Amino acid sequence: MLLEFNEYQFVEFEYGEIKRDYSYIVSLVTHSIAMMNNVVNPVLYGLLNPTFVEMLRKTCSEWKNSFSKLRRLETVSSNTTLV
Repeated sequence: MLLEFNEYQFVEFEYGEIKRDYSYIVSLVTHSIAMMNNVVNPVLYGLLNPTFVEMLRKTCSEWKNSFSKLRRLETVSSNTTLV
């Protein structure tokens, strides 16, 4: 979303009076709330689903185990010396 700020967009001059127009700000805020809903909604539904949470825990634990195995291999290979 590209936002362009123009200070004269909020101010209208009518018969020598200054009138403020807040429709741009209201539109910006409501659009931002709608877009946040589109981002948060799938994450919320996923975290409330017990099957998804169990699969996420299993995947994270498998990643943790694979990284720890890789780290052990790196330390063993760095401790060996070439003759």
